[in-house]
Amino acid sequence: MRTLAFVAALTAAALGSTPAAAASEGAIALQVCGRLVEHRPATATDPGRLVMGTRSYVVAPATVAGNGGVEVATGRVLCVEAAQGRTSGQLLRYLFYPSLPGPTCGNVLAVRDGGLVHLRAEFGLAILARAGVPEPRPGERVCYVTSVAADGDLAATGTDPVDTTLEREWAWHCGTVRLYRPATATTPGTITVGSETFAIARGTAYTGDPAGDRTDRTTAGQNMCLRGVRGPDLALIEYLTGPMSATTGGIAHEYVPPSGGTA
Repeated sequence: MRTLAFVAALTAAALGSTPAAAASEGAIALQVCGRLVEHRPATATDPGRLVMGTRSYVVAPATVAGNGGVEVATGRVLCVEAAQGRTSGQLLRYLFYPSLPGPTCGNVLAVRDGGLVHLRAEFGLAILARAGVPEPRPGERVCYVTSVAADGDLAATGTDPVDTTLEREWAWHCGTVRLYRPATATTPGTITVGSETFAIARGTAYTGDPAGDRTDRTTAGQNMCLRGVRGPDLALIEYLTGPMSATTGGIAHEYVPPSGGTA
């Protein structure tokens, strides 16, 4: 399964350089997997070109590709994590990394014409659902069995049950705990961190760190970070909390710069 942890573990230096245009244009996160058909790096003044399967992208001038420890060669099955300009559509930052084995799981963002399913799947992976693959509902958590089609696109050939912890949706949120009511054997619980409220499934005890502290110190009014695993109905079936650190890192999914009087 493709996981956030894999890409997050890569160093910032590996992501490549970002042209000055990115600061004013803003960007949206993009993830594409498939067979590398063409890669023509950009130069300081001229754009480049990236073709993965049937999808092609223009690489903004002065953008340098990052490398997540993989040989970049045409014909190879790879994944690309990128920042795509909101207005130009050009890649402002991109990183190659290996296509990981196992099912591809995520929450469905949208289903478009032609069977193109957009998954949140940690990074917003767009995947083609082939004939015979059930069409999912927006918001549904799905796990797809995938293969690389003859045209080079990563395609779903079937589905797998979402039945293990690693395949379920993770909830991450940091902020002030405004409400905390643990679940009991007969009643569900709830926790509100900042502006986000999460249901806790009936019968779910505080999980804590499986390899460390399991004492529940969650208290309303504290600044804490919540990490949990959601069940099929999106209620937490495992969770832990901890103090907020001095620095918090993550993947930016979208950046909209200020413009004139618009925030």
